[in-house]
Amino acid sequence: MLLVSFSLIILFHFYMGKYWRSGVRVDDRTELVTTGPFAVSRNPMMLCVVAAQVGFFLALPSAFTFVSLVMGVWAVVSQVKVEERILRQRFGDVYDAYSERTPRWLIF
Repeated sequence: MLLVSFSLIILFHFYMGKYWRSGVRVDDRTELVTTGPFAVSRNPMMLCVVAAQVGFFLALPSAFTFVSLVMGVWAVVSQVKVEERILRQRFGDVYDAYSERTPRWLIF
């Protein structure tokens, strides 16, 4: 699970190419990527980060890895909410249409 998740993160990173960003900056010049894995989920990389965290917990179950999993999921969900707000400001109706047809995660 860890290997697949990390491999997909790298693949999605290269798929986004020059439009890949870590974090959000209002002054960034970028384009909205809505094709490929981003047509299935608005956050495929973040899904893989969560899957890697689950894999880490399953590989080494302990109180530490459980707390890491819970805090990691919280951080990912929080980051996605911030990014969505910025994307909505930057791309307006285009982002709204994208978010209507593409789930945030996989099914909702």
